[in-house]
Amino acid sequence: AGPVEKVKLVPQQESIAMGAGAGYGLDYGNVTAANHLIDGPRPFVVFNPTAWDRREVVKATIWDSGTGSLAGPIDNKTFVVRTADGKSVPAQKLRWGNYWGHDYVDLAFPADVPSMGYNTFVIEESPTAAKAYGLQDAPAAIPGSVKMQTGFRGVERHPQGPMTLENDFVFARFDRLTGGIVEFIDKTSGRNLADPANPLGVAEFVMERGRGMSAWLISDAHRRDAIEINSFWPGQNNGPYQASFVAKAKVGTSEITITYTLRACSPILEIAVQTLWMERGTGAGGHPSLLMKFPLALRDAKGTYEIPYGAIRRDLNQGEEVPALRFADVSGLAVQGGKQVGLTLLNDCKYGYSLTDSALRVSLVRATHDPDRLPEAGEHSMMFGIVPHGGQPTVADLTRMGAAFNHPLQVVGTDVHSGPLADKSAGVTCSQPNVVVTSVKVGQYDETLIVRMYETAGKAVTAKLTFDATLFGKPATAVETNMLERNLENSTAKIAGQSVSIEISPHGIATVKVMME
Repeated sequence: AGPVEKVKLVPQQESIAMGAGAGYGLDYGNVTAANHLIDGPRPFVVFNPTAWDRREVVKATIWDSGTGSLAGPIDNKTFVVRTADGKSVPAQKLRWGNYWGHDYVDLAFPADVPSMGYNTFVIEESPTAAKAYGLQDAPAAIPGSVKMQTGFRGVERHPQGPMTLENDFVFARFDRLTGGIVEFIDKTSGRNLADPANPLGVAEFVMERGRGMSAWLISDAHRRDAIEINSFWPGQNNGPYQASFVAKAKVGTSEITITYTLRACSPILEIAVQTLWMERGTGAGGHPSLLMKFPLALRDAKGTYEIPYGAIRRDLNQGEEVPALRFADVSGLAVQGGKQVGLTLLNDCKYGYSLTDSALRVSLVRATHDPDRLPEAGEHSMMFGIVPHGGQPTVADLTRMGAAFNHPLQVVGTDVHSGPLADKSAGVTCSQPNVVVTSVKVGQYDETLIVRMYETAGKAVTAKLTFDATLFGKPATAVETNMLERNLENSTAKIAGQSVSIEISPHGIATVKVMME
């Protein structure tokens, strides 16, 4: 991200930031946010683990930035991000605190990262950033940012006006009573998918009839109750890159927190659910369950669900529980206007869905008793994302959304050093939109590169993979293999310069093994 010089500090200014944060941010498969400099401009490398270009808001952590020429409390500082092409953007402070004796601040900023590649950024303290970008009084003044209406006035937090989140892609209006979404507009098509009389994105408490082997068998519900929200307030973040509302509820002896977050650059409204689940199921009394429901203003709704290496359309719409992986999509005709619209529900860990007419539900947690007495009691965290759309998205687009939701851009702190690589580079690209690359790995039996992909549209295609010469070298040999990485006699793999092509049958899975020079 342009030249970065090491900062020279006098002894009384030296920081303890070197090595701070080891272990911080390691949850959910992320990399550590440990620091590698004592002070000054902080370089970061952002990696893209998926095989398509992405633009998203990312989070970086600054440690012990309390020394140098801008010494002072970290929570009072403002920061600016420099990109590889010389541009500067302000960073949004998400939160700050102390972790094992080290002060930190989490910052958000937008990042463009090429397919299976990386981009570099430098974060610097800037006493003029707040004034230059209007961050002190109007965080949403930056073009393309998230706009937020809190619905409250004054120090006494008197309710006044709507509570909304909005960016360039979606508009969402929330209901204080239920915490649900009463207006959810896809700004591309202009269609509203929510019914004010039946908000979407709300938690639901269900009591199943008691039975044996309840850990594996789901009984029919004999009671469904909407969960009363005890509080619904703006979260700590209010833009320009990230804004949120937080709802808190209690059901039985369990506590539930639901955080709705919208980021710039993204059509995904994130819904994070955290619960301290203390319910107990019995054969006589039944089995408590927690679900989240998304009633949609649609007619003739149909569900499409991700399965391994593909997706399947299911006509079940009477509440039958069905499995899905990272996404479930419900499409139909809008109640108003009759146009084709729908909603995609993304998840990071929950795989049981049901569709009742046009209401999609996802199972969050149950309280079973057989064969174990209290297997689910404890803390549970899960993340969902909802995306409104006009028309019917392709399976490839849905798959990419689900993969990106589960594999966020990875932000890695580094130090200042020289090297042969460019500031920004793609690693592997695939030129066919109906082909999704699912994995790139080292060969099981040798030092080859294994790339696996599949076709999503039901059409035969010749997929073309292009490898960056600096990162990988030049392809020397390429052969098609089976899933066990054993060479196929009728291999279709061909090399042309930095590219390898391979033929894929409709809905087919293909694996290619490449040896680099």
